[in-house]
Amino acid sequence: MVLNVIVLLVATLALIKTVDIFISSSSKIARHINISEYTIGFLLIAVATSLPELMVGITSAIQKNPILSYGTVIGSNIALMTIVLAIPVFISGAMSTRTILNTKDIYYSIIFSVLPVVLIFDKTLSRIDGLILLASYVLYFYIVFKKDQSLESVDKKLKRPEFLKQIGVFLISLTLILISSELIVRSASELSIKLGWSLSFIGLTVVAVGTSLPEITYAISAVKGRHEQEVMGNTVGSLVANSSLVLGVTALIYPITNTKIFSTIFLVFTMLIFLRFIRTKEKIDRLEAGILLLVYGLFVTLEFYLQ
Repeated sequence: MVLNVIVLLVATLALIKTVDIFISSSSKIARHINISEYTIGFLLIAVATSLPELMVGITSAIQKNPILSYGTVIGSNIALMTIVLAIPVFISGAMSTRTILNTKDIYYSIIFSVLPVVLIFDKTLSRIDGLILLASYVLYFYIVFKKDQSLESVDKKLKRPEFLKQIGVFLISLTLILISSELIVRSASELSIKLGWSLSFIGLTVVAVGTSLPEITYAISAVKGRHEQEVMGNTVGSLVANSSLVLGVTALIYPITNTKIFSTIFLVFTMLIFLRFIRTKEKIDRLEAGILLLVYGLFVTLEFYLQ
């Protein structure tokens, strides 16, 4: 069992580091081929920080254990709306939510994030449901890009040797992400059996927090650089990516069954609190951040006793 814990921790840390390298190389390549700053910031970072969840989803589906992915996504989304926001708020003192409220993107995000909750109430996410989720992901970005009227391109050409180097870094980091994800799924599965914990609980807590570490790291870095809106944008983008892209791909590979209704209901409860806090005073302060941390603590405690 000790070996499983060590493998899980090492694989999670490796996943976090390789995702960071992947984001850096992807950003440089994107700028080289003249992709807009908006696309780099909103699409690339949000999707890249959701790569751990996506890779865990693909791997668990291939191994016919998609419930691990479902637990990871639900747990990650609850973590996104609680600890991922709370930690940078404690660092900065407060976080403005004015921009995200003015663009109305938050409301679209909540709608698309709730969609899998609606589809899962029959306790199954079928391949058709997976297609619906993937279609909703495409629709979401169409809406966001259509609303944006000021896509300023970023032309930052790399010299040929540097460009080829970044392509190599991109491919190597992607390979390491796949390997790390495989190890996480295998060690989490074996650990859950030895501890007598359900695979869903492991996904909801241990794996969910582990795969959310890129978002936490990014949020802390962004808030220190006084880029609060990037934190909110990444949080919103990751919520949608997890709910539609990750679950959609997972269900398409292997349908998700035997889902726990409680964790799904708690996700909706957390969304309501999250939405309430970002609307009041158009900011999140330390008091609200503390409440968000308590909400996450309550979630883990209840899941432990209800598993």
